[in-house]
Amino acid sequence: MEQDTQLVRGQTAPGTEVLGCGPGMPGKPLGFGLVHSLGPALVLVGLAGAADTISVIFRSTVVQVATPDPYRGRVNAAEYVVGVGCPQLGNFRAGAVGSLTSASFGLVSGGVTTVISAALIGLALPDFTRYRAGRVAV
Repeated sequence: MEQDTQLVRGQTAPGTEVLGCGPGMPGKPLGFGLVHSLGPALVLVGLAGAADTISVIFRSTVVQVATPDPYRGRVNAAEYVVGVGCPQLGNFRAGAVGSLTSASFGLVSGGVTTVISAALIGLALPDFTRYRAGRVAV
C-alpha cells in the first residue's frame, strides 16, 4: 500500500515551505513592530499565526515521512521539544531586548534575525531545501 505524502495540492517541496513559512511567520511581527494602528496589526498577527501553523504541518510531515521507523519516536520527541521550546526562547529574547530598548525594536530585530537564520539554514542544509515529498510505502 502506498500513501501520497503530498500535503497540499501542487506542493511537493515541504522543506522549502518550512523555510518559507518560518521567515514568513516572524516577518509579520516584524511588520507588527512597525505599524502603529490596530487594524493592520491584527491582520499581521493573524497572518503570523497562519504561517506558523503551516510551517508546523510541513515540518511534522517531513519528520514523519523521512524518519526510519526505529527512530521515529525519538525524532518526534526531539521535534516536539524544539517546537515547544524555541518559541519560548524567542519570547524571552523579545522581552529582554524590548525591556532594554523598545517593544517595537524587540519585534523588528527578532523578525530580521529569524529571516536571516532561515536563509542561513537553507544555505547550510541544501538537502533540506531539495527534499521532495513523493510516494512512500506504508
